[in-house]
Amino acid sequence: MDDMLFLGNSYETMFDRFETFLALVYADLDSDGQGRVWGPPGRFAYKHRDRDSGSGAYSEVVSEAKSQGESWAPLKAGFFKGSYERFQEISTEYEKLIGQLNW
Repeated sequence: MDDMLFLGNSYETMFDRFETFLALVYADLDSDGQGRVWGPPGRFAYKHRDRDSGSGAYSEVVSEAKSQGESWAPLKAGFFKGSYERFQEISTEYEKLIGQLNW
């Protein structure tokens, strides 16, 4: 199917990254300011349950943001109020949420 639609081998990886970013943005916009963070857990959350590996879409997005800090493109575009600190807050709480899922 990948070859027929010209998706290539990177489709799954890119989809998981998109899904991760979508969930974190949703969590940011939905946050009540009192520590409650929720976003739709997609397939990336299921894959993230083995957090010891430090790999996967969720870890990659968080690592990318950490390494680039305030110069990370989504922050420059205004996501997470343009603040790495805000992103870190949301991603930390969201990781706790997906860690509680009983897959």
